[in-house]
Amino acid sequence: CYGASADVIGLGIEKLLEEIRQVSPKIKVLLISPIFLGEEVWRPQFDPEFDQKSVRTVKKLKGVYQKIANQYHCDFLAASDLAEASKTDMEHLDAENHRKLAEAVFRIIRKE
Repeated sequence: CYGASADVIGLGIEKLLEEIRQVSPKIKVLLISPIFLGEEVWRPQFDPEFDQKSVRTVKKLKGVYQKIANQYHCDFLAASDLAEASKTDMEHLDAENHRKLAEAVFRIIRKE
């Protein structure tokens, strides 16, 4: 998050969606909110570019993205409902969590 609030991040997502809609209003979009960061991702042994506020901010993104998806008539998937950050670095997916997320994305786009 690097200091941005969930709402500011949401404004960036909206800007991207507006640009997509300018190209073609019929383009189908699957908006995926991120996984949660590990509670201690900010510690020096992980990624000190994050802080405790970052952990809280990421938890708010699911609601922000869901609202935007509804507003822009996009499909929506909350990655945090399916996958979690690895214990290794507390911010990226391990192989198992990549698989879970990929299978969920595949189920959604397969219906298209």
